[in-house]
Amino acid sequence: MKILKTLSIIFLLILVSCGIRNYDYYKFSKLEKKGFKLKIDSKDYSLSNTILDKKNIYDIKIDKRNKLVVIKTIQNPDFVYLKSITDSINDKDLNVAVMFGLPFMKDDFDKVLIEKSAIDSLNFIKVVAVPTSCNNSKALIIKIKQ
Repeated sequence: MKILKTLSIIFLLILVSCGIRNYDYYKFSKLEKKGFKLKIDSKDYSLSNTILDKKNIYDIKIDKRNKLVVIKTIQNPDFVYLKSITDSINDKDLNVAVMFGLPFMKDDFDKVLIEKSAIDSLNFIKVVAVPTSCNNSKALIIKIKQ
């Protein structure tokens, strides 16, 4: 009986530790609306404007009392601003970028940080039949590694 109890505790510890390591962009965006802050390797970042490579995450801790999400990475993240990506493309019709199915407007490109190793692919689509401010422009679809 004692062996079964010990094995159950070990199983629960493994299960809980795996759950904590799960990076969920949507969950973190909601936490930011509740006043939470983000620290990655002791540096402050925005929860909703920082895209991380899941494979580079070593540990995630959510401190509800201090409203803080602390992420430790395996290697120092190599970030690039979304604006740098769009500027290198040099397309004046590019007005929106889409990641995780969410639009990021051109005005916010300089606020969004993406870990370079998280980018899986970049694609363009022509935007039609939307409000006139974006009509006949292009959107950059950024697929993030899962």
